[in-house]
Amino acid sequence: GRLADGRLVLRGGGALLALHPAELVPGLPADAADPVAEALTDRERPVVGDHSVWLHRTADGTTASGLHLREEAERLVLPVAVVRGDGGEQRPAGVLCQESGSGALRWLPTAHAAWTELTGKQLHECLVRPRRPVWAQVGSGGHVSCTTSASALSHFRHLSIGQPVRLVVLGITHRRPGHGRHEYLARLESNDIVVSFLSRSSKHWENERLVGEVEALTDRADDDVMQVRTVPRNRRGTVPDLPRAVLSAAAGTRAASFERYRELCLDPALEIVGAGETPANQRVVRAAWNHLDSGGTGGLSDEAADALDDWIDVCMKEDWEEKEVDLLPLLGATLLSAARSATDPEEAGFAVDLAYNVGERALRAVHVDPMLGPWLGGGRGRDGLWGRIPTVAALMEPTELEHLVAFGRSRLYRAAVEQDPELERVARGLLLSVGEPVDPAPLLEPAGVLTELSRLGRALVVPRGRARAQDRLHPAQTGFLAAVFRAVLRDARRAVLPGLLFLPTASGRDT
Repeated sequence: GRLADGRLVLRGGGALLALHPAELVPGLPADAADPVAEALTDRERPVVGDHSVWLHRTADGTTASGLHLREEAERLVLPVAVVRGDGGEQRPAGVLCQESGSGALRWLPTAHAAWTELTGKQLHECLVRPRRPVWAQVGSGGHVSCTTSASALSHFRHLSIGQPVRLVVLGITHRRPGHGRHEYLARLESNDIVVSFLSRSSKHWENERLVGEVEALTDRADDDVMQVRTVPRNRRGTVPDLPRAVLSAAAGTRAASFERYRELCLDPALEIVGAGETPANQRVVRAAWNHLDSGGTGGLSDEAADALDDWIDVCMKEDWEEKEVDLLPLLGATLLSAARSATDPEEAGFAVDLAYNVGERALRAVHVDPMLGPWLGGGRGRDGLWGRIPTVAALMEPTELEHLVAFGRSRLYRAAVEQDPELERVARGLLLSVGEPVDPAPLLEPAGVLTELSRLGRALVVPRGRARAQDRLHPAQTGFLAAVFRAVLRDARRAVLPGLLFLPTASGRDT
């Protein structure tokens, strides 16, 4: 049974015990406590055998479920119930499991259950419904993990793009109209971990065994993001690492936005208009310009502080690091944050974080810097190499990639013959965007704006064991950012910074 305070009542011989769900299930998050308690006390659909579970005393005298077992050892756990928690169906909290050997109750967070994102229904279909144990290891937080155990990490480290893998198809999830491929879930035969599987065919059946290959890998184990995307053999697509503003047919809209930034700063009476993130971007650029125009010293005006807070609320949402952003608003927010730190010491670290974000994004954009200004500004014709850029597919099949690489290398040779450094830089950037091993050095000298900003990012790389590289931005760093802001605004330079997480889904050319 359950008590009013949420504790579970257990009978051990002639004694009654009252334990919180987190005492029975190590690592259980707060939003999963009530659903787990309901699952454990459900008489109609028991998730733990006949509602019996072994208990033992740990070395520090606390009660734990199961029998004694070395914590660091990998063990087989049986997923018994999906717990959705506050995240609901789309972002379920995790899975309640029971060890096959000791009977201990274990918590498997969703992020540690598969090398792909899973909904609550998919967790149930892939892990709970089959009633088959999975290998897991206890993590530092008390929960278990299928994806970061010693054997799983070793397996992941040995995966590479294009590597053949044996798969068991688990079922189709949906079709992505942007690139015409159907998305399935599949299980790696080598270690039983669930991954995503994309195919242009809708004819794959459940439990079909086939040989696929790895199309994409994301390794951010520190952030609980480890993903593997697979495709049928010899059907691997390549997603060019190019900003959507370059690929999009609506690039003129982005160019107009940069002109608007300059107009707003030069004409104080001009009204800020637009929807979504546009007004917040415009306000923070204007506020940064006014702050610098007034001398750039001291704290912020109330208007500038409001503009910064509005930009943070609107633009810095949970997934903001994954999205492309305009350079000017990000620079403006960094400068305003640094200025506010003069009267608010807690703001100093935030300004350092924003400056590091600028530098990291700039480093990701160095290879496309040569094409951003001319292309977004409409200053070049649409023939030759410039005409080829917008024809680059958001998802390139092997034959398309082969043709693009041949075209890019021919332009690289032509640039050398004609001694055209601009053509050479654009060709190198295009080849680098699809992973071709060409020398990036010509893109770095003479150093452009993004190259200079990337050097600031390298100076702010966070040392191991520290929250950030330095407590606050130095005056020279702030002065450098201010100089870049003025130069970009003066020239109405079109600069778009890519996201920091590059695991593209090739969902088309939407902007």
